[in-house]
Amino acid sequence: MSLRTFTYTNSVSAATHCRLDAFLRQQSMLWNDVLEERVECHRMTGETISAYDQCKSLTKIRGDVDEFSQFHAQCQRSVLMRPDKAFKSFFRRVKAGGKPGFPRFKGQGRQIRSFDVPQPKVKDGSLRVSVQLVCEVEDSHRPQDTPIGID
Repeated sequence: MSLRTFTYTNSVSAATHCRLDAFLRQQSMLWNDVLEERVECHRMTGETISAYDQCKSLTKIRGDVDEFSQFHAQCQRSVLMRPDKAFKSFFRRVKAGGKPGFPRFKGQGRQIRSFDVPQPKVKDGSLRVSVQLVCEVEDSHRPQDTPIGID
């Protein structure tokens, strides 16, 4: 089974662009918080924290902080899985003796610029992506016979 990724450029309104930018900044902030929590946990206890434990923490944060409850939880959870994958790759490279590349914090020039969409919809040959309270983008440029998603 392979996963296909399509990248399309689409025009959005200024308000939607601001909303997307705020969402992506929040994703970068979440990445940094997750990374810091993992590093501190390992420094203090010698143990690692799992992505599952961090997902449970995110649920609590979403209940307490309005900014986090504004956006789709599945998109936020996907950010929690990225450092998990980065650390697994890091330790695999350390074990193999390669250049490890420790996961880095996302600063001003290194912000996250993409996100996972939980359930894209296809209707009449066009892809519709809707992320809770962020935006809705419709792509009518895709040929109707182009497959979407998982093979």
